[in-house]
Amino acid sequence: MESRGSGSVLSVHDVTFRVAGVEAPLVGNVSFDVFPGDFVCIVGPNGAGKSTLLSLLGGALAPTSGQILLLGRNLREWERPRIASHVSLLSQFAPPVFEYTVREVVAMGRAPHQDAWLRMRAEDERAVDAALARWELDALASRAVATLSGGEQKRVALARIFAQATEVMLLDEPGSSLDLRQTISLHEHIASEVRERKVACVAVTHDLAIAARFATRIVLFAKGSIQAEGTADEVLTEARVREVFGAEVALGTHQGMRWFVPIRTA
Repeated sequence: MESRGSGSVLSVHDVTFRVAGVEAPLVGNVSFDVFPGDFVCIVGPNGAGKSTLLSLLGGALAPTSGQILLLGRNLREWERPRIASHVSLLSQFAPPVFEYTVREVVAMGRAPHQDAWLRMRAEDERAVDAALARWELDALASRAVATLSGGEQKRVALARIFAQATEVMLLDEPGSSLDLRQTISLHEHIASEVRERKVACVAVTHDLAIAARFATRIVLFAKGSIQAEGTADEVLTEARVREVFGAEVALGTHQGMRWFVPIRTA
């Protein structure tokens, strides 16, 4: 897809990422923009390159060619600590920090905004309190992370991201390990944060219904490249889902929201 122009928080220009010994690029000639108030969901089959793309957006990986602009400046020119002041990343591969309490982990999100001594200021405490409250973690604040369930640990990780209060949130499968209520609540919180703070959010998800319900824009990603970009109605058609995912689905709407029922492999 072509870049949409100025005003973006993140701008991706013809980005390709290759690894030695692999003929096809993991990400190939990708271009798109993310603007304040965007909630972009990246969907696609396993092995499509979605997590790799998210790592490129966060600066954890450097493109083989092309460039990514953060606030108009090439991401390669940013120092890593400064990136964290503007971009928060929830990785599905990050190990939990078991030796800390819930509050201590959430407070880690404030580190990019603190001095070299990581001293907590009143505004840091307020941000941590707000994140704990939003993710219903107040009662667990003094608990060791090691004692929590998988779903509770995921909420702690998300609270840390919210406490970080960046202009860009990058979320890799944020709904994994959460039950139905928590999954819906999670995406309601993200959508609210996007609206209220004009955050630019890019989230990888395998849940097509969640993407259709909450995303302002959907990017369908397969074989390292963008197959389609737009609204759920434009992108998530039965024919395109069958082609990209290799699965037959029944598709319908309820109260204006799109739903998907898997039927069989295509």
